[in-house]
Order: sequence, then C-alpha cells, then structure tokens
Amino acid sequence: MPNQGGNQWVSLLSDEAATGIEHKWGGGSGLFMVEGTFNGATIKLQVRTPNGVWMDVGDETTLTAIGLAGFVLPGNLGIRAFISGAPSAIYAYAISY
Repeated sequence: MPNQGGNQWVSLLSDEAATGIEHKWGGGSGLFMVEGTFNGATIKLQVRTPNGVWMDVGDETTLTAIGLAGFVLPGNLGIRAFISGAPSAIYAYAISY
C-alpha cells in the first residue's frame, strides 16, 4: 500500500483466511492492525530471522479479536501475518509511525 498521512502501510492480508506471504519491513516502530471475522482464530505478526526461521514478534501482536498492537523491528527483515484456525475475510496491516 502507499504512504498514507506520511506513514507506510504494508498490506499483510487482504480478505484472506490463510497465512500471508512475506513482506519486507523498513525498520522501526509500527502498528499491527487486524480486522475481519475471527471465528475463534488467532492471527500473529511474525518475523523471519536471518536463518530463515519464522518467529512470533510477541504476545502483544498475537490477536484473537479485531485490534491493533505496537511493535519495533529492525529493517530488512521479512514479516507476515500468521493464521491459526478458520477465520474469514481477514485484513492485516503493518503501519510505520
């Protein structure tokens, strides 16, 4: 997604029900925002280590309902929205600030 109000928006999921693909994070502070129908599912922000291992960013970015949470990550690492369960129409974003 383009810049909106000076912030970079990275679309991690757009009307999805499965784990998204990797996107590069520019670095710094961000907000992980998720909306949609959870149906008991969990959506997590994950980061890919330099060794290729996906790991959860933290408890704050593990959501079981519509919401947002802050995070800080260095630049040039891959991020994705990981889904466990069976949600529908999930939208997730990483927004720099």
